[in-house]
Amino acid sequence: MKNLCKIRNCIIHCGGDIKLSKEKKEISVLEDLVKTSKWLSLKGKRHLELEKEFVDETLEVASTFIEKLYEEYFQWIKSKELESSL
Repeated sequence: MKNLCKIRNCIIHCGGDIKLSKEKKEISVLEDLVKTSKWLSLKGKRHLELEKEFVDETLEVASTFIEKLYEEYFQWIKSKELESSL
């Protein structure tokens, strides 16, 4: 999820131009993400380009995260209800 935030921030705050990131470390992280992803590339060595599959994969990851978060929250609520009934 952290990597998705970095990509999102680059798109929103820098128009997808990784070279406009304020920190050199961020540029390096984004370049590494592009190198390791099947669905990300750089257009003109600067601008993030996302394939449709990247969006599909991202939605799947986010959906799984939300489902697990809901399950954990539900279990937590259930345990609190049990505690209060004792």
